[in-house]
Amino acid sequence: MINIYYCTDNKLFPQQVLSLISLVRTTNEPLNVINLTVEAKELAPKGKKTSELQDKFCDGLLKSKNPQSSFKSIDVSDLFREHMLKGPNLNNKFYSYFVVVRLLADLIPEIPDKVLYVDSDVMFNKDVKELWDVDVEDFDFAGRKDTFRISNYLQSGVMLMNMKRMREDGSMAKARELCATKKYMCYIDMTAINSACKLKKRISTRFNSYKYTDDCVCYHVCALREGKIPFTKKWWHRIKPDEVEVFSKKVPQMQHFVDEYLTYVKSYPQIFQTAILPKDWETIKENYKTLPLKKEEVQEEKTEEVESQNDQVFEEQNNNVVNNTEEQVVKEQQVTELQQENISEENTGEDKAEGTSVQLSFFDDENIEKKEEQAAQPDENIEKREEKLAEE
Repeated sequence: MINIYYCTDNKLFPQQVLSLISLVRTTNEPLNVINLTVEAKELAPKGKKTSELQDKFCDGLLKSKNPQSSFKSIDVSDLFREHMLKGPNLNNKFYSYFVVVRLLADLIPEIPDKVLYVDSDVMFNKDVKELWDVDVEDFDFAGRKDTFRISNYLQSGVMLMNMKRMREDGSMAKARELCATKKYMCYIDMTAINSACKLKKRISTRFNSYKYTDDCVCYHVCALREGKIPFTKKWWHRIKPDEVEVFSKKVPQMQHFVDEYLTYVKSYPQIFQTAILPKDWETIKENYKTLPLKKEEVQEEKTEEVESQNDQVFEEQNNNVVNNTEEQVVKEQQVTELQQENISEENTGEDKAEGTSVQLSFFDDENIEKKEEQAAQPDENIEKREEKLAEE
């Protein structure tokens, strides 16, 4: 089992899905993926944590490759407010406050003793097990050396972490304290964690490559840029993986991941409301298939069919009520048999639904309750008609 954690919200969700697609398609090992999500209206009034539907989608995506894999989001909004909200670094025009959320990991019991942290803009190119097998028993974490650094300053976008040791020596807590008390001009979380951790292991840039290469394990899309604004001090636009139109042109080797992603965007638009669509999406979306109905929808169609059949049978019964006692007994037996047939048909519908189900399905809990009420309706009709037959 490979343990991985992300830190994303609703806005970063499309990037995370692209990262997960590349992870699932390049790794055979079972995956335990945890997402730390935050909703802090104080800093981002329009910001939203990831939804339950989005979490179920990600869990289905992982299970589509290996049923032993799992995905879980944990809301750390309260922990963020307690430890990070008052820090002097959060009003930074270059970085989102989400960069410091990763420093809360040691406070989360669900985070295992050994875990791989990855940014949401990391794409996997080869089996991540090669990175996972790196020994960090005597270190706080392992990472690649950051560009243009003389010292052993490691980049924090991909970190193989010995969380057990970091909890014991308090290095993660120290990093939070530095972020909350010391002003950093840039690289907030990275500078804090490098200052707090003294036992760091340097690994190959293949495990966190800023440029795509055929042999890289993790391609970190943090240095891909387009455009230039002359005579200004503004940075070039940083391209992220969810900007699929330009990203796939810059890195055509990742096109197959983008195509799978756009299939999900077309099939499940309600969970990809923050997706950045290609300019000609209305034209090209016909090139992507729509995934089949999920199990719950198939079950609902079957339930409606059974209800219609029940109504027809009961209408005939009500129009042909007789006073003969023996015939009344026969009617009651028919009702009993009908109940049994309904149960049998519902079970058969469930079996058929299982055969047409897709693992990448998600649903609204409120709709589930409505479907359960609808499924229970035939039983209520049976009881009412039984009472009417008994009275007559």
